[in-house]
Amino acid sequence: SVVKTGQTIDLSYMSGSGTIKDLSGNILSSFSSLSVKNLTGVSTGTGNRPSYLGTLATSEFGKEYALLKSDSSQIVDDRSLYNQSVKRYTLNTDRLTASYEYLYKASSDTLAFEVPATEQSAYVTVPLKPLLDAVNRSKTTKFMIRYGDHLYSVGLDDIDMNGLATSLIADSKNISLVFRLEKVPAGTFSPFEQKLKTMGMQSVTSLMDVRVTAIVSSNYSNAKALSVPGEYTVRTTSSLNNAQTSAARLDLSYYDAAYLPTKVSTVGSYTIIRARTEGNQVLGTFISTRAFSDMSRHWSNSIVAEL
Repeated sequence: SVVKTGQTIDLSYMSGSGTIKDLSGNILSSFSSLSVKNLTGVSTGTGNRPSYLGTLATSEFGKEYALLKSDSSQIVDDRSLYNQSVKRYTLNTDRLTASYEYLYKASSDTLAFEVPATEQSAYVTVPLKPLLDAVNRSKTTKFMIRYGDHLYSVGLDDIDMNGLATSLIADSKNISLVFRLEKVPAGTFSPFEQKLKTMGMQSVTSLMDVRVTAIVSSNYSNAKALSVPGEYTVRTTSSLNNAQTSAARLDLSYYDAAYLPTKVSTVGSYTIIRARTEGNQVLGTFISTRAFSDMSRHWSNSIVAEL
């Protein structure tokens, strides 16, 4: 059927004998579930794009995003969640404000900030007022952290910013959100990982501790934990069976893994795993190696394997 103006679809392409090439003669790589929006007839007049606003290319994770890099932040030394020496990045208020204003005019809803992959963790402080102004202009506005092979995004409308200011007894100009993504050091949850192995669950990527908090006037010692819906994305060059691949969170109450709604796609040589999250969690991606020999020829074998 015809894709209507403004409609977003998932597009897949498998290279074959009839290849597609760009103007330089490069062959287009296969991809699946690439999000594409029909902007035919939609005005995209935007004015001047800020010079510091870069682009996270579609070839990276399957969708293009506007990108702020570390030069749009103040950088100081700090300690991570797991007591590692790290850098803390505090975004520049003026650049954040101008970036969201530009994106609103460009009919784009997501702004990403990139933490260098060489860092031990992503530790990012974001002033609240520019986020509040952005979501007041558009309820679909999002903020995203890019950290190496990982993305984490939140919808700004899912954060009760006015309620947050009330609970913290502070003006929004003095409040910041703090995003922290850290690869869990090896051995931290060894009993958990061993338990999963006995259940036929094999890790695809390392465990990632993801947290969102709010602070007043750089008072990090009294950070308020926020329970915010988000999306966690990780990419890998491993070849995976989509039906047997999923993301899960570490359930600290039962020391077990709890399934997260997961979508698996491919972009070039990457397998992209996306999962919906809620609150501050330790996340991981896994592939099930469990098999049932007596089901090999049963009509429901593929369904049972996925479950």
